Amino acid sequence: MLMKRNFYLRWMLSMLCLIVAAVGCDDDDNLNTPEPEDLLALEISVSDVTDHDVRFKITPSSNDVDYAYGVIPSSAISGKTDAEIITIVAGNKPQTAHGEKKGRFDNLQAETVYMVWAVGYADGHAGSLLAKSVFQTLAAPETPELLLKAEAGDKEGLNTDSAISVTIRSKTAVKCRMLLKQSMAMRELLAQGNSLEEVIMEQQDAHKFTTEELAVIQGDGITIVYSSLEADTPYTVACRIESADKVVIVKDVEVCTDSVKNPEVSLEGAAGDVAGEHLSTCVTFKARCLSKDAVYAAYLKSPTDQIEEVLADGMTLEDVMNFTELTTPLKKEEMERFVKGDEIAFEMHECLAKSSYTMVLDVKNASDRRTIKRADVLTGEAVGGGPEISIEPGLGDDNGEHKDTIIRFRVRCMSGDASYGSYYLATTNDFTEELGTMSIEQFMDRKSISFEHVNSKWLGLFNGSEGLLLQPHEEMTPETAYTFVLEARNAEGGRTITQTEVVTEARVTVAPKIGDYFYSDGTWSDGGLVSIDATGINPVWVDQKPAPVAGKTVIGIVFQTMSDRIAPSDRDKGFVHGYVIATQTAHSSEKLTTYWTEIPDFQGLKGVKLGSSWYNNVNGYDETMAVWEKFMGNPEQASAFDLILNKFTPAPASTSGWFLPSTGQLWDMVANLCGGEVATLMKDWRTMDYDATYYCSGRVSYDVIARFNSVMELVPAENKVEMVINDDRHKFCSLWTSSAYEDEAVCIFNLGNDGLVECMTDWYNCDNVARPILAF
Repeated sequence: MLMKRNFYLRWMLSMLCLIVAAVGCDDDDNLNTPEPEDLLALEISVSDVTDHDVRFKITPSSNDVDYAYGVIPSSAISGKTDAEIITIVAGNKPQTAHGEKKGRFDNLQAETVYMVWAVGYADGHAGSLLAKSVFQTLAAPETPELLLKAEAGDKEGLNTDSAISVTIRSKTAVKCRMLLKQSMAMRELLAQGNSLEEVIMEQQDAHKFTTEELAVIQGDGITIVYSSLEADTPYTVACRIESADKVVIVKDVEVCTDSVKNPEVSLEGAAGDVAGEHLSTCVTFKARCLSKDAVYAAYLKSPTDQIEEVLADGMTLEDVMNFTELTTPLKKEEMERFVKGDEIAFEMHECLAKSSYTMVLDVKNASDRRTIKRADVLTGEAVGGGPEISIEPGLGDDNGEHKDTIIRFRVRCMSGDASYGSYYLATTNDFTEELGTMSIEQFMDRKSISFEHVNSKWLGLFNGSEGLLLQPHEEMTPETAYTFVLEARNAEGGRTITQTEVVTEARVTVAPKIGDYFYSDGTWSDGGLVSIDATGINPVWVDQKPAPVAGKTVIGIVFQTMSDRIAPSDRDKGFVHGYVIATQTAHSSEKLTTYWTEIPDFQGLKGVKLGSSWYNNVNGYDETMAVWEKFMGNPEQASAFDLILNKFTPAPASTSGWFLPSTGQLWDMVANLCGGEVATLMKDWRTMDYDATYYCSGRVSYDVIARFNSVMELVPAENKVEMVINDDRHKFCSLWTSSAYEDEAVCIFNLGNDGLVECMTDWYNCDNVARPILAF
């Protein structure tokens, strides 16, 4: 300590001498003072001034002389002489250096004037004049204003038991780092000596931790939602923001999620619409959400007796609402979510007077907690008379055709007020029988509200002289009386019921022809053939093929109508029109082909080998039944026959039912539906007394498979299976017949996309296509 004092004493004496020399002492007192040009020269420069530091550089004229330097607030030396300044700075134990010096003064005050000084010294004489450089620090950066707010629930204030939303606001753009932890875990971390900032920066909780750079603009805020949280649990949200000027603010806030609760709703009902009118025909239910959580709802509106009927079967209201495929009128409808304070009104129109109606409301919150409410309302008594209506029955379609199967009714409301109606249609006999001892009013009460009968339908709103044109979709039975009952009601509950009768005309039957569509109801319609020779040669078709009848299901194509080509046994059963080939094939779900039988050596059918024998055999039904009798106990051993007789699309009751075609029946199908060239090729085979599998084979100039598929061109895809090649090894499709070739083989036809047409044989247990036919 003594040495330091002596050093500073010597230094101060040197400084004083320097000052004396600088102010011009006489020569007698400063004999050892050098001339000014011999003094050390010091140059000071400052740069990079901030609010709290500055960079400086001191450059001496000589590296052999030491100098002291420092920084001091200008306010501390205001009005002082250089000698007084040296005395002041010397008391602050300044730093010393020699040669050029670069450095930084920090820990300065913002918006303050400072002076960087330097002065040389030497033993026994002055070192330099006092060098000075004055500067002012910058203003301190603005500290960001951080608003940190956390509350239970998502951005909409919902899901308060499973979510927390955190809002952050700042006037300036900041980088933000967030941390969410259960409060107990947060307190444990802080108790271990960690600061809040250390916890935010060091925690790496994969599911509750996010680090994001968020530009938070003045006037706006950013909200982060944390979901899937535990109910009734305190959480701590910690936030660290850092401004562009590296100013850091750390805050935390605690929030507790709500306990899990069932949603609270109220449900009230009253007769009439929202305006309180139409008390006999309207019912209004009002649902109000009383809970804070989001509520998702489903509801059903129904006559009360329908609800009671379901509940009487042992179902609860919860069971009813869980059952998604409810039928009319128990039809569940989804409703948009609604939140606390929202009220929604549900109106039921077209109600009956003095009748009870029920609303069931099923509400769920985000936590799947559930509340089911029920309300019943009794409508008022009907007021006023019923609307004036008229019914005009008619027969036939818009073109005046099909008067045997189509009826129409034009319904008009002749009174000024709008009417709501329902109707019931049935054969007069069925209507009279079902009516029984009931009055028409009682009958329509049951029919128009319960919708139990397929023919009872709502008309909706109708009024004015034009009215509604009603045409039932069902095909009517020829020469049959039908009764049409119409109920109409106005807005005040006034009711009118009237009925009328219409009789369909006798059916006009058009003879079927080759190529006609055959339907599931046993009827047929034009397929576009104009003419064809008896052998199938020279077919003429219309340019634009007609489409099947709308609303009917095509199950086959007529391929033979000549009487002498119908088996006598089939004619004896009344099937005198001809044969139909199915538009679909008999196959399992695994493949489009099937085997004839699993028995490689089958006996019981007479073999068919010669070309003439193939053509003359039209006994497919008898052959099919003969084979089936042998396998009835083991149907799985005769796959083709089991698929056709037991698992194929049902045939109309007016037909023979499906069976596998014989050689002659499949011969007619190929010749008549696959084009004139095919028929010409096959004509000479009909009388051939040689083995058909050797000599009945040839090719035509077109794709035979495509030609067959063309007759089904306009049949909907769901009602047909097109002909395709059996496998990738061949370019043809092999079709089973019901006819045996010999004890180990069965007769088949091969049709190719390269024009191939041939009679062939295959083993019983091989895979080929089974396309059945029927007689009608």
